[in-house]
Amino acid sequence: VKHLIRCLRQHTPAVLQISPAGIRLLKNQKNEVDYQFAGQNESDFLFEENIGFKNQLCIIGGGHCALALSELMAKMDFYIRLFDDRPDLDTLKKNRFAHEKSVLENYEDIAVFMPPGNNVYVVVMTLGYRSDEVVIRRLLDKNFKYFGVLGSAAKMKTLLDNLQKEGFPAQKLTRISAPIGIPINSRTPEEIAVSIAAEIIKVKNGVLVF
Repeated sequence: VKHLIRCLRQHTPAVLQISPAGIRLLKNQKNEVDYQFAGQNESDFLFEENIGFKNQLCIIGGGHCALALSELMAKMDFYIRLFDDRPDLDTLKKNRFAHEKSVLENYEDIAVFMPPGNNVYVVVMTLGYRSDEVVIRRLLDKNFKYFGVLGSAAKMKTLLDNLQKEGFPAQKLTRISAPIGIPINSRTPEEIAVSIAAEIIKVKNGVLVF
């Protein structure tokens, strides 16, 4: 139990294993699926569960919308990682909801910090159109469960059309949710956060597939 608590507090991967032989904690391991069970009867079975957060939310850009989204998603089963290239950003300092906060020299290196995976959700909301484009270019070859970009419909269409003209595969570009969020006419950072969270939950629960 102490090892289990330590892994949860330190956010280190581990697998909880239950079988007739007893309960074991396999530290520094993680299965491809969160839960799995196999067995014939009460004397021949194996149950395994990945412990800790089941999903990872990577927010790129630490402004007001990121602060609101972090607060909302922190109430759910998401490990939140926040990235920005502005070390003195006030909203980045105020964000006590993200589990990790990283200040990058620039967004050219963002791919190094982004692990692909079926439990990874990426939200891009940097300061502007150009930095959004840099992030998209760097992450387009990675496979995520969800990849969304905040921005107006017109600007996002122009950006994605230009990338397609450059030769980026249309199949990968269509996997990007842009503009991000469900259409509820959001205006404030809090409303925008609700629309994004709703879309992420919809994807997570298998209602919408990208």
